[in-house]
Amino acid sequence: RARPVSPSSPAALYMLGKFIARDLIVAAATASVWLATRGWMAGTGPVADLLGLLVGLGAAFSVLKIHEWGHFLGAAATGSSYRLATRLGSTFMFAFDSKHNTKRQFVIMSLGGFTGTAIVLIGSYTLLPDELLATRITRGVAVLGALAGIILEVPLLLWGMFAKSLPPLDTIGGRDARTA
Repeated sequence: RARPVSPSSPAALYMLGKFIARDLIVAAATASVWLATRGWMAGTGPVADLLGLLVGLGAAFSVLKIHEWGHFLGAAATGSSYRLATRLGSTFMFAFDSKHNTKRQFVIMSLGGFTGTAIVLIGSYTLLPDELLATRITRGVAVLGALAGIILEVPLLLWGMFAKSLPPLDTIGGRDARTA
């Protein structure tokens, strides 16, 4: 298993750049294909369904990453201790260091993810056209993400707010990942 990267190292800046590039490329490609094929996606039949599915999956990836970036920006904004993942395929891009951060840092990091999800929900219901399969996939993933946040992350947030110690979130990817 790859070792996490310290946020102050040159390797961390390089890895952060790779995460930014990956997520912007996927978002830009998805938006470009969405705009270029909107007329075809509005139709019926296998071409419309395939395009809607592919664009919806690209949008779903972006939805999940906006949530993750919300967590990361919350952690970074408070000067939290964290480690970046070393692989673009890691489940999570960083690990929050529960042992060396404060409750305030934990709460802001947690709320960052909820903020990202809220932005996606509002945007997907106000900006995307109702008639497209890609829209319904994007909205479905956003709603599923919000429900997962309520079920999985609200209990962790409450733990962090009211318990003596923060929940153990210092893992990156793999079966033992406990951060979202």
